[in-house]
Amino acid sequence: MVKRIKAGDKAAVEQLISRFRFLIIKYSKSENDFEKRQDLVSLMIIAIIEAARKYQSRNQAVFPGYISKYLLYVLYNYKRKESHLRQREGTALDDDMKEISGIDRMGMYVFNMDMQRALQLLTKEEQQLIALHLIYDYTWQEIGEKFNENKATLYSRYKKALLKLRLYFRHEYQQVLKIAEKSSTYE
Repeated sequence: MVKRIKAGDKAAVEQLISRFRFLIIKYSKSENDFEKRQDLVSLMIIAIIEAARKYQSRNQAVFPGYISKYLLYVLYNYKRKESHLRQREGTALDDDMKEISGIDRMGMYVFNMDMQRALQLLTKEEQQLIALHLIYDYTWQEIGEKFNENKATLYSRYKKALLKLRLYFRHEYQQVLKIAEKSSTYE
């Protein structure tokens, strides 16, 4: 199915979305506002397609777990951005996070631990660039003024920091695949 999706087969994309429909519905229920829930569902559908196109392993057995973790990451990012918006409005994320199940929280915890390890590879400035742009939604103009540097230079450093993170997670993912392949040979 992944090969067909990468080739642009619409039927395969529809099959993929229907296969993971239960996860989309489950995760989207964490959003109480109907209009925002529709946005979240759209984000998750796009994320599933994107994840399938990025998927590089030949081991199809780990694909559902990969998609599940990818969707959890999308949900986590969505909640984080909503939290940022609510903090501007004076509301907290805690109420919404209570609605996420224990297994989902465990997945977020594992993802957070991975992210903490990955962020330790970055310099303090790279960490600040990522936080200001991704978490606090600063524009490159605002970041340039804050650092008193050219925004193009800062953007270049930001891209290099993202590349470091991407390489780190690619290496981690390959390690998971090796473990999955070893465990499947014992079965």
